[in-house]
Amino acid sequence: MSKLDPSVRLLHLMLRAQHYARKESSDTGYAMMLVSIVTILIFSLLAAYLTITNISKSATNAHVEVNSTFYAAESGLNQRSDVVRQKFVNYATPNGVSPGATSTSIAGPNNMAFCLDSDPANDGSGDFACQKIELNYKHAIGTNVSRDADGKSLSASNFANNVKYTAYSFVSDRTIYIDPVRRIPQVQTIPAGQLYAGLNAQEYRYTIFSMATSRQPQDLDARAMIVLEMSFRSRNIPLFQFAAFYNGIWR
Repeated sequence: MSKLDPSVRLLHLMLRAQHYARKESSDTGYAMMLVSIVTILIFSLLAAYLTITNISKSATNAHVEVNSTFYAAESGLNQRSDVVRQKFVNYATPNGVSPGATSTSIAGPNNMAFCLDSDPANDGSGDFACQKIELNYKHAIGTNVSRDADGKSLSASNFANNVKYTAYSFVSDRTIYIDPVRRIPQVQTIPAGQLYAGLNAQEYRYTIFSMATSRQPQDLDARAMIVLEMSFRSRNIPLFQFAAFYNGIWR
């Protein structure tokens, strides 16, 4: 076997070294590309998870906010309706004018804005005037569990976030009066299908409006606002309509 020229051998070694270097560089490039793709996918999944979590949290907070605001408005409505009811229980009728009522009317335009502005002259008077109540609700946000040195649970206490709500309410007199000054209502015949149908009665009609909103200092534009109303009537039926007459003698 003939010996190769040293220069030829050196050339072969250089070519082989270059071949191995290219192969290693190619493998490294593929590995870097694969790592980059996997990293991008992981960060994309993490970003999607965080986005979904934030949306879910916002939806949950909004649901709790709306429910609590509704309960606050309902509380204001129930308290105001009970005050009006007690008037009739004590054989009296509500007196006053509704918010925004003019000098020629008793009932106002049913606009809650009169209770929210800074002008007390528009708040109405008497039993129909604007009223404001403050309510506190606790939103449970977690449970704190205390344990002893052995890890046994000693006590568990719920901790909550106190949220303040404001409820505004007023009463609108919807009664049809034949004498508005003395508050004498129009006599109407009770419709068929109702209790004491066919009898004549003096009918008083009222509508109670209640609005509530949270008083959170943050996200003022996103706060929930609920407006509820309740309509009811009271009838005075003259007792003589229940009497029976026989040949000029009544019983």
